[in-house]
Amino acid sequence: MDNWIRVLKVIFTENLGGGKGRQIVYGDNWPKPDLEISVTINKFAASMKDVAIINITNMPYSEVIKITKNKMYNVQVIAGYRNGNENIVFDGAVARINNTFISDRSNRMLIFCTSKFIARYCQSMLNYTLTSGMNTYSAIKFMCARAGLSIENCCVSTQLKKQIIEEAESSINQSLSSFMTTLVKNNPSYIINTDGMTGSVMSIFDAAKSNSRVVKIKDSQLLSYPQLSSDGLDVTVLPTFNFQCGDTIEVNNALINLEKVQTLSNISNQPGIYLDTSGKLDTVSGDSYGLYMILQISYDLHNRGNEFSCNLLAKARSLISNYVGA
Repeated sequence: MDNWIRVLKVIFTENLGGGKGRQIVYGDNWPKPDLEISVTINKFAASMKDVAIINITNMPYSEVIKITKNKMYNVQVIAGYRNGNENIVFDGAVARINNTFISDRSNRMLIFCTSKFIARYCQSMLNYTLTSGMNTYSAIKFMCARAGLSIENCCVSTQLKKQIIEEAESSINQSLSSFMTTLVKNNPSYIINTDGMTGSVMSIFDAAKSNSRVVKIKDSQLLSYPQLSSDGLDVTVLPTFNFQCGDTIEVNNALINLEKVQTLSNISNQPGIYLDTSGKLDTVSGDSYGLYMILQISYDLHNRGNEFSCNLLAKARSLISNYVGA
């Protein structure tokens, strides 16, 4: 029974630096009824776009006051099922709280959230000068430290030690997020992630050199057949894993719906654009598995109603490798 009983928790925590402060938790009253909660989350392989919108119906206004008064601006969203298969799907900070009235008896609290990277470390301009010839790894670490981001919360791939910052970028007055946006724009193979689910406020690696994580999508995780189009591979799964942008997923190509591809000849002529065949071959079934890098993640979560899913938009890993010159 617990296999299909949903978990959708929203946790507000007081910001006490390294310590753990007071909390308010919604969605943890099982088996008693909970307030109606819905959450939409959108994540991108970019430094400034991650956002979550939390809707809580009939949330007591006294608790909104408690959140703002005690600065409980750290927010986590946990989703999954009560069989123990639950994960943090968002870890960020409150940006704004709005109250809307549904009727004379009901109200809905809308809580807009963004990444901690944006909320805490990208509000002020930094005046800095980078030493000529400094490698990218050291430059990012230096910039994050200037913005107050600790080494433990900044995960920078050691691959970037071999990359040198261009002279034109060595003396700029801008925010940390602007610096990272410019860096990724000038280096298309860099994948940045500001999702705090795994403990790092910001992480960056070079897709031309390696993968971040490789995650096999099991058939039982799929809510529908993956769809293939020129935009990439669209996969809808159960929200039972904390996917991140930059992860590479392994998908059974035999399950992919090709209806959105105009002709089969497009696939045979340009397989790198549509299907990836660099994954494993199942010697028993004969099915081939493709590798696809996640570039966008969308969650649609409700503790009541029908929707409870995670949507992944990914590109063929071979296409990305050809584009960035890997």
